[in-house]
Amino acid sequence: MIKILDIRGALSTPRYPVGMKVKLNFSIANDFLAENNGSYQLDVAGGQARCTAGVGRGDRVLTPQGLALLFAGIQSCTDLRAAGHLSGGDVDQDLDWDALFGGRQQHIRDYY
Repeated sequence: MIKILDIRGALSTPRYPVGMKVKLNFSIANDFLAENNGSYQLDVAGGQARCTAGVGRGDRVLTPQGLALLFAGIQSCTDLRAAGHLSGGDVDQDLDWDALFGGRQQHIRDYY
């Protein structure tokens, strides 16, 4: 289980694909940490990122669980939308998000 406590720090720290230059707006809703709720802007260029809070209006809304799954790189935006962890935003921009965070699906199948 993963929980992102510091959204700005978590999204600003990793290295990103060097060739990508994107500006992504998003919002977090229903986080039990009230300071995490609100809008964010993620600027990625040259492999570095800067995440700032309260900038722009994020019409892409992620749940805290959806952000954790995306950040871990184990679910694509398509699957997050299907599970109700992502709503709004430009669907065409989903590929940018998947490219930044991996979008590698993980499946655990236990048979008892």
